[in-house]
Amino acid sequence: MKKVKLNLSRISIPQKVTLGNGVKSKMTTNSNFATPSPTLTELGTATGDLKTASDNAVKGTQEQTEIMYAKEHSFDIIMTGIGSYVERIANLSTDNTSAIILSAGLEEKKKGTIDLPPIRAKKGPFPISCYLYAKGQKGKVGYKFQISEDPATENSFTDLATTTVVKLLVTDGLVFGKKYWFRVAIIKGSVTGAYSDPISFLIGM
Repeated sequence: MKKVKLNLSRISIPQKVTLGNGVKSKMTTNSNFATPSPTLTELGTATGDLKTASDNAVKGTQEQTEIMYAKEHSFDIIMTGIGSYVERIANLSTDNTSAIILSAGLEEKKKGTIDLPPIRAKKGPFPISCYLYAKGQKGKVGYKFQISEDPATENSFTDLATTTVVKLLVTDGLVFGKKYWFRVAIIKGSVTGAYSDPISFLIGM
């Protein structure tokens, strides 16, 4: 049985909005998906609500930020349901499963592989701290970590640290109970590569 890859816990809100809009568009005209459950209307509503809440939360109030998180949670539930539906439909086919998953605008989770993200975050040794782990690369490389307050945008990230090891303990400038976003780029010689998709972490929780 083939699986759909979503990784909702590891992508940002703007990426979720793009994902929701893309999946709705591709499934609307796709004969493979006659009766989506949840419905595409529900997906469209959840995506639109998340986009609006995210826009309102930028330089908004604490209440607007909490609304954004609630809308993100609702979106995650709907998108997870859509992923499960696509998975069921795709696996009814004996020879076209992968193509059906891709036709919905979703990715297939490769069987037998470990889905290790480029960057991970875990609770640190102190209440206001966290560990960051970059996915190790072969050869002599460095790792450039960046941080952003929530909500994250392409221009909201600032440099956190540059290291020669995959593990970084972050303690400075964090606020207990606050959500932050992190990303990492690989440095080879004098060249800094592209940054990974960002991941979020709630400090102290």
